[in-house]
Amino acid sequence: MNEWKRGRPWFLPALGWVVVAMGPGCGREDPDDLSYRARFDYAAGRLAEAEADFARLARIRRLTVGERLLRSQVASDRGRIDEALTVLADPSGATKGPDAALIASGRGQLEMDRYRFRAAEAELKRALTLDPHRVEARRRLIMLYAQQGRSAEIAAQAPALVSMETPDFLDLYFCTLARHQSIDRAEQAEELERAVRADPGDRTSQLALAECLRRLGRLDRAYSTLELLDPSDPEVRSVQALVALDRGDVLRAQALLGADSPGDDHPALARLRGRLALARDDAPAAVRHFRAALNAAPDDRDAHFGLAQALRLAGQPEAARPHAETARAQDRLESLVKSARRQNRGNNPATLQAIAEACLALDRRDLARAWYRLALSYDRNNDQLKKALSRIK
Repeated sequence: MNEWKRGRPWFLPALGWVVVAMGPGCGREDPDDLSYRARFDYAAGRLAEAEADFARLARIRRLTVGERLLRSQVASDRGRIDEALTVLADPSGATKGPDAALIASGRGQLEMDRYRFRAAEAELKRALTLDPHRVEARRRLIMLYAQQGRSAEIAAQAPALVSMETPDFLDLYFCTLARHQSIDRAEQAEELERAVRADPGDRTSQLALAECLRRLGRLDRAYSTLELLDPSDPEVRSVQALVALDRGDVLRAQALLGADSPGDDHPALARLRGRLALARDDAPAAVRHFRAALNAAPDDRDAHFGLAQALRLAGQPEAARPHAETARAQDRLESLVKSARRQNRGNNPATLQAIAEACLALDRRDLARAWYRLALSYDRNNDQLKKALSRIK
């Protein structure tokens, strides 16, 4: 899964150059000629020549932002990512504004390319601090969060993307599925293993890898990954408890969760405590834990589903109904979005309209507007879509 690499090279729109036939009479050491030659050679796939052109140009004058980005791309394409990062590390360069943001975004992409996710996140967040309208930086950051299963962080970034006049299907795909698994587990595990090898101190990737391995049924490997982390960490305990439950060791899971302790200070722990309470038919405890999980994460599908079960067990079917309906509505939305991508229907107005309506059923109005706008971009004369969009503006 290399979704974060879509749209590359990232700098070409900023360069705005057009490849034309070389004109006679240009001196080889003329800066403008060297800059042109470097671009021409890169476009023709002559990477060694482009690299040499940029080296000569850098000896004559300081490279522009666009030239530095292209020189960095040449080094990256030749498999030298460390060198590509060095090209963009100019202490005397811009530290504010769009140019600095573009450089930070480029460095973030390169850090992702070498699987140093912590460094990538820092660079991409810096790019967005410098220029909140840096769309490709926000997209890359969301891709990184999707790789690590960080749904809350995706949800926090989503409003800036869905507010675009004509959003991109993949932007909406990841934003809509922020709280659901949206990428292939096996491929995710492979990417996360590379990230952990590249940066052994990356706790977030280690935790995501353990959960991914657990879901793939590789329980011993998942548990050994967790042993490298702080056992007092609530997220570590929650995954350890899930591994124990997958092994059928309920007593171990209870010990990890403190199932009978008062208070629920972490949504994952609260949800698992609710699950254990349901297993022992303790409806009051299950209701309490699932409500605590929803207080911390109102969109949590599993917590809604679990609370519905707990309320039915407690003899409160009417109170259970809205939570069951919410879980079903979330399942329908997830199914529609994943099916649209799987069947390559991301440009089908009827499919996009159905997704928008599924968002409305969950009162996700900003997402619904974005899906309607995307549908209209493919069927601009559709009065039904226009009316539906106007009703929620």
